[in-house]
Amino acid sequence: MELVIMIVVALSLTALLYLIWKTGQIEKRNQNSNSETRLTTHKPDADRTSEFLSYIETTPKDRKYYIAKHCFNRLPASYELLSLLWKLHQETLSESMPAILQRDMIQDMSAAIATYRQVCNIEDIEKSNSISEELEQLSSKVLERLQREGIELVKRQLFRLRELIDVLSDDPDNRETLRELKKLDNSLNKELIEAIPELLTEYRQTSDALVSIFTHKKDDEQEIIEKKEQAYNLKAIKNHKLALEKFEEKKRDIKRGSGLKKIVNLIGGWDNRHLLPSTISYTNTIYGTIFSKLNKEAQLSITELMVHEKKKLL
Repeated sequence: MELVIMIVVALSLTALLYLIWKTGQIEKRNQNSNSETRLTTHKPDADRTSEFLSYIETTPKDRKYYIAKHCFNRLPASYELLSLLWKLHQETLSESMPAILQRDMIQDMSAAIATYRQVCNIEDIEKSNSISEELEQLSSKVLERLQREGIELVKRQLFRLRELIDVLSDDPDNRETLRELKKLDNSLNKELIEAIPELLTEYRQTSDALVSIFTHKKDDEQEIIEKKEQAYNLKAIKNHKLALEKFEEKKRDIKRGSGLKKIVNLIGGWDNRHLLPSTISYTNTIYGTIFSKLNKEAQLSITELMVHEKKKLL
């Protein structure tokens, strides 16, 4: 019995020792794993940068810049990727490229530098200074080119405006020309025009020429209106004179209301807005003379007829 008890105790001790050993192995593995984890959190960027650089190197030339942008966006704290991106940026940004696209690329590069400075180690911030300075110089050149191209565009637009004004000088009511002129004027870069004295002077001269056309047109229209009003006044005077003559011829009948319609056709419906003060004075005198010689029933009739008489247009 004692032998059995001793065997059981021995097995228990053996199991306990094995459990202690096993626990030690697990803790050792956990420590190694934690150590490896710490290593991978401190060194992965360097490894990934190397991988990205190798990948960019094998990329076709026409895609290198765009792949480099993508890689930098994945690792924005990498100065090596930022430096390579700048190098490829300079190679891609050719003189033949439209200035607008050059400006957009410069803005992208400027944004990349700003992102790098936000996430990189403090001691690495100054690494990007030389790239930033070169980018500013390039930006100045592109802005100068944009301004030159803008000035040339405005000059061409102003030249076209003068051509349209020449057309309008012969045909002020040409609607197609007027629509094109309005559209072209709205598309002008007014801020640039105001900033360049030469363009501002030219634009003002062009505007003055346009105003002159419509001023003359207005004067011509006014002259036409004046001639129409003159004819309108003369006709009013003539009709009132004729009405008085007809009234005198058939005074007895008209006094009783007979033939009033013909008289009203001559003296009614005139628009005082188009009559001169002297004409109004004359026509009122004629009307007053006829009205005063009518009996009360005829006076009512002529008043009603005058109200309903159709307006005489200019």
